[in-house]
Amino acid sequence: MDAIMEEEMSAIVQHIESCIGKQEGILEMDAHILAASAINILWRIVGGFRFPLDDEKLKQSIQFNDDIIQIVGHKNLYTVFPFLKTWFPKSSQFKNHMEINHTMQNFIHVSFTLGKT
Repeated sequence: MDAIMEEEMSAIVQHIESCIGKQEGILEMDAHILAASAINILWRIVGGFRFPLDDEKLKQSIQFNDDIIQIVGHKNLYTVFPFLKTWFPKSSQFKNHMEINHTMQNFIHVSFTLGKT
């Protein structure tokens, strides 16, 4: 596992260096790069492969995860009182949560299918 983490850290450093080189010494990066690296470590352990750090589908899945956290976060009472999703479906955002969840499941399924071929 240490080797996987070291490889991913090398990939982050290379990515940062390439960003600095393109932007004349000013570092402007996507905030999700560290999340992508953490996901890559897990994918390498579980699935046996990694995504490029600039992979659009990976960035989209990280954004979906952020959206789920916003929907299901501590402000949404349906996480504590699940029956509220049937009484107040729009304010609980349950439909949005399920759509994002379905999209994430498809992403994982497709990723594992492509990664095994």
